[in-house]
Amino acid sequence: MSLDPTDYEVALQRAEAQLISANAKLELEKARAIQAAKEWQMTGRPQSEAPILALRKPYLAEAEANILQAKAEVKRAKLKLEKTEIRAPYAGMVASKGADVGQYVTMGSRLGETFAIDFAEVRLPLTGRDLVRMDALTFKGIPSESTVALSGSVNGTQTTWVAQVDRSEGVVNEINRSQYLVARISDPYGIKDSGASSSPPLLVGTFVTAKLKGKVLEDVFELPRSSLLQGSKVAIVDPQTRMSIRAVEVIFSDDSYYYVKGLSDGVQVITSALGTPIEGLKLQLRNSPNSRNEAK
Repeated sequence: MSLDPTDYEVALQRAEAQLISANAKLELEKARAIQAAKEWQMTGRPQSEAPILALRKPYLAEAEANILQAKAEVKRAKLKLEKTEIRAPYAGMVASKGADVGQYVTMGSRLGETFAIDFAEVRLPLTGRDLVRMDALTFKGIPSESTVALSGSVNGTQTTWVAQVDRSEGVVNEINRSQYLVARISDPYGIKDSGASSSPPLLVGTFVTAKLKGKVLEDVFELPRSSLLQGSKVAIVDPQTRMSIRAVEVIFSDDSYYYVKGLSDGVQVITSALGTPIEGLKLQLRNSPNSRNEAK
């Protein structure tokens, strides 16, 4: 994008003309200073006793200062002329346009918005609960397993992309108390692969879901969500086929299951919904008495 450079070209010519004039005045002042020194020598007195005005030293210093000022004006005029051509320092796309061809704009006017397409970044908010499930962050805030699986919908099609954790923002958000990791995906629009990849582009502004590798949980049991009673307790079948209430520790949960500690292999857990669980209630089992939960 370019602006009309005419006014800036004229300003540069004027600054260069002032520099030429200042150089001429400096040469003239140097000649006058030499002539003044010769005239002082005709007096027969040493030059160290000559007044500075007699040797024209202030006038010579002023001429040199004018040279510096003229050079600065030329430099500023060149910079302004260079800025009449605006070029993004990256391969990118135009998100919005704020000015049209021939429109008059002033300094500070919003001309448009662009974004880079050599890579895209996704901010991942991690709560304290999320961080507990992950390996400890390194000094730079990057987990030991830095691969991130991104999934989202593009034109109605569910798609996945692979990204890498690039950095941590290193602060706790004051509003939601989350810490943010930044994942980076290279060439999200598929410009560099020349059509080699069949994955659709990850368009800027797409909502995605991110999955990071978490900790491996040892000696936990997978229970349907209907199994957990209030207060993190479960109902199990004791050897006399009666109900026994046992407290468990919920380690993790997803949309379908709780993963708990506090049970032993072979224990039968009541997974059907219970209205009012009563300790010692006689049970009638519908499933096989040999069914067992598998330890995870």
